[in-house]
Amino acid sequence: SQAWLDYVMPYQRDERTRNSLLNVGLGMNGALFDLPAGSVRFAAGTEWRRETLDTRDDADTAKLHNIVWSPGNDHGLHPDMSASRRVAEVYGEVVFPVLADLPGARRLDVEAAYRYSHYSDNPSTNTWKLGMIWSPFEDLSLRAVKGFSTRVPNFGELYSPVSMVTLGHIADPCQEGRVSQDKDRPANCAATVPGWTGPLPTPNQNAPRVFTGGNADLDPETSDSFSYGLVWQPGFVDGLDVTADYWEIEIDNVITSIAYGTIMNNCVNATGAPDMGYCQFVHRHQSDGPGHLAGEVDYIQAQYANLAGRKTRGIDFGVNYRFNLGPGSYRIGLNGTRNLERRVIAQRGSAGTDNVGQFQYPDFKATLLNRYDIGDFSFGVNTRFISKSLYAVNDQSLETREMPYVPAYWQHDLNIGWAPTSTYSVSLGVKNVTDSKVKHPVLSAFATTPHLTADSVNSNNGAAYMDGVGRYLYLTLKADF
Repeated sequence: SQAWLDYVMPYQRDERTRNSLLNVGLGMNGALFDLPAGSVRFAAGTEWRRETLDTRDDADTAKLHNIVWSPGNDHGLHPDMSASRRVAEVYGEVVFPVLADLPGARRLDVEAAYRYSHYSDNPSTNTWKLGMIWSPFEDLSLRAVKGFSTRVPNFGELYSPVSMVTLGHIADPCQEGRVSQDKDRPANCAATVPGWTGPLPTPNQNAPRVFTGGNADLDPETSDSFSYGLVWQPGFVDGLDVTADYWEIEIDNVITSIAYGTIMNNCVNATGAPDMGYCQFVHRHQSDGPGHLAGEVDYIQAQYANLAGRKTRGIDFGVNYRFNLGPGSYRIGLNGTRNLERRVIAQRGSAGTDNVGQFQYPDFKATLLNRYDIGDFSFGVNTRFISKSLYAVNDQSLETREMPYVPAYWQHDLNIGWAPTSTYSVSLGVKNVTDSKVKHPVLSAFATTPHLTADSVNSNNGAAYMDGVGRYLYLTLKADF
């Protein structure tokens, strides 16, 4: 009844959020002048953006008490706020043909790009890129790119509402039964846990809190990147092209949010001394008190934060071959990535943690595409492979988990397409024909679907890496106007 609703719901919270973006740009491109090797090409322009974020809550919005950075003060879960950002940018890019049609230099191009960005709420930034393409002879091209960029924190990272979760139980690495899981934990726990006399009791006596959300004190992050590679299209095998690229990216002051369990473990798993890049977010009780013991976790800051850096390295490769077969054409392509390093560095000067080989960053991933086109029809078979990986992310001893490894994963997809016109097309297919399962008890609950198609040769990127749905049929109708 309405009377009952009025009794149990006497008040309804009113929360409003409004975002706006205005973007104006002007650009031009073309040829500047001619050199003996060809025309110097350019692109240049300017952009202006204005972003706004407004949040409004009613006067009785729930409050967070003793929030992390201001103990003793009340802060709203979703406080009233008006934020804005104005950005003015100018950019330019130019390509110089240095050599052409010479012995040992069928083609040599050098390119340069620059962007200046002025922010109303952050320091001005400079982004640049230098690159070259050299073809010593017709079948081979060598390429290299060096770049530097700056990324300012977005509104979500800055102003997402802070939320709090109270935990009944927490897997503290300094508790009984967990300290011994890593050789560095005893010394690091002794250095970071107030009043340390030995492992803390399991389970914990208190109810620790975890805070997540935005952080208005974030600084911009910067990155240096470098890549070099080759493209080989041998003239004696028509339709074959081979590519290989080595790449590395180093990000300084990286903006990220990390799970609270990872924060606690990485704090005391470091060799030589605690990793204060993580330990700074773990706050423990200084003394015994009502409902807690000295040293137990009081709260953990798992909001967005600036860590020291991140370094990634890897090799991308591809082999693609297209040839005529009967009345149609056949295409086969193998594309993959070999991860060499995925290192997160929380504290400047530390070696950090290399996550290559863990299930988020397997050593090797590849996609094999087979496609046959005949008339308006196409027939495709995709195979996706992911190498064996480690699941015991924060456990230094593999014996601490019943199943520390994720087995290698194979998935096969079928597709039939029909495109009677350039506007309309129909595709029918089966995802995960063999109904491959994620052979791990935990990951099977969180796996996602990569959604490969016969048109996506290099479907090796992105967070989706395994199929958590199983075999299913699909029908797609597409119209391009």
